[in-house]
Amino acid sequence: TFPGLQTFNEGGTVAETTAGSAPSLRTPGHGVWKRDHGRGHYSFVFMFDRFNPDTNYAGSQTVKGDVNLDASGDEMTVVASVETYTPAGQLVATGCSTATATRIE
Repeated sequence: TFPGLQTFNEGGTVAETTAGSAPSLRTPGHGVWKRDHGRGHYSFVFMFDRFNPDTNYAGSQTVKGDVNLDASGDEMTVVASVETYTPAGQLVATGCSTATATRIE
């Protein structure tokens, strides 16, 4: 478990940062979101670049998530898949994650 920040911008873009790894080991995430079928259901995808401790490029990671927003619009739950790629773009690992979030004011 670790804190993070995702910003869903008007117009469909996403910006993301996390405290799950050192800032020198990855870039912020950038992506897009859209409303899916039904009220309060959304999906997103973002990616970020990864670096080794020696500063060499380690590849990228893509996160694809499904969001359920509660009726108040202030709380959400996320189920996501994660794909890890080498610098050459080869998929080397997959995983999943869950998250809960609260809107900041």
